[in-house]
Amino acid sequence: MSGWVPVFGVMGVSWLLCFSAVIVYWVLYRRQTCSAVTTTVVAIAVMCWLGGAALSFVQWTQPVGDPIQVSLVQANTAQEDKWRLHKRGQIIKQHLELTRQHYDSDLIIWSENALPAFYHQMQPLLTALDRELKSNHSEVLLGLQIWEKTTGHYYNSMVSVGGEQGQYKKRHLLMFGEYVPLEKWLRGVIEFFNLPMSSFSSGSDNQPLLHLAGHPVGVAICYEIAFPWELNQYFPESHFLVHVSNDTWFGDSIGPWQHLEQARMRALEYGRPLVRATNNGITAVINDRGEVIQTAPQFKATVLTERIQPMTGKTPYALMGHWLLNAWLAVLFLLFVLRQWFEARRKVV
Repeated sequence: MSGWVPVFGVMGVSWLLCFSAVIVYWVLYRRQTCSAVTTTVVAIAVMCWLGGAALSFVQWTQPVGDPIQVSLVQANTAQEDKWRLHKRGQIIKQHLELTRQHYDSDLIIWSENALPAFYHQMQPLLTALDRELKSNHSEVLLGLQIWEKTTGHYYNSMVSVGGEQGQYKKRHLLMFGEYVPLEKWLRGVIEFFNLPMSSFSSGSDNQPLLHLAGHPVGVAICYEIAFPWELNQYFPESHFLVHVSNDTWFGDSIGPWQHLEQARMRALEYGRPLVRATNNGITAVINDRGEVIQTAPQFKATVLTERIQPMTGKTPYALMGHWLLNAWLAVLFLLFVLRQWFEARRKVV
């Protein structure tokens, strides 16, 4: 079914899977006779699978420029240590040491909130790092928080240094984790609603693309990767995708693996390679066909380095989003209404 993903997206493929399951049930368990209707719907289901297999050979997007080398820093910082002030220096030192070993890469990416500090507090460090990176012809994209003194707003952000400097502020915030809905009424009701660092602001929806290693890039922080329609604005300009996260909260559970699968689906939907840097896994490199090229081991401080090929162009899904699926569902609904109407008329007659 993966061949349908660049056409219909994850929702469309989900519908096709449900449709196939219904047909199997209808034929096997309802023991439908071999009527013309049964033959037709079975043929349609089979064609869906054969069509997906055929579409998997279609190359919807095209290479642009030369491959670039990307290094993904996985620091494996313990969550209970991350925001302890006396651990900040150690965390910064570790990231710098891991980074300096890979200045031969065009781009080095740190995870979400890799620096446990505010942007204005890190200015001296970032200025020195910028000079060091430029002298080594490399760039870093790193995660930290931005506090705007004039507005009092806090942002979960990614900042680029060493090349064309830029910022991306997370747009789709996690409910309760990064903001409290109906905050005026819920704050103080129970202790859960008073979680620290749960008063972030959303970044603008029309932020300019970051330019990294000479390419326009779309960035997603944490669970922004789970919402395909929110990435659509990056295309066709974006040449590859960057996903950063801190999945330490999940421990040794299915959570990080599920998060990785969501990232794979976005790469396939938009026909772009995707690089994924996380604090303790699963750090990965995914190609434009949604295939995992390489992963770093979980719960280990390491750096994953791989070459990726930037891509350009638009898949049908990037061009039309869910309109194809919505149109098909509307047709099905209309057919259902007409069938009910004719059934009612027949009974009356």
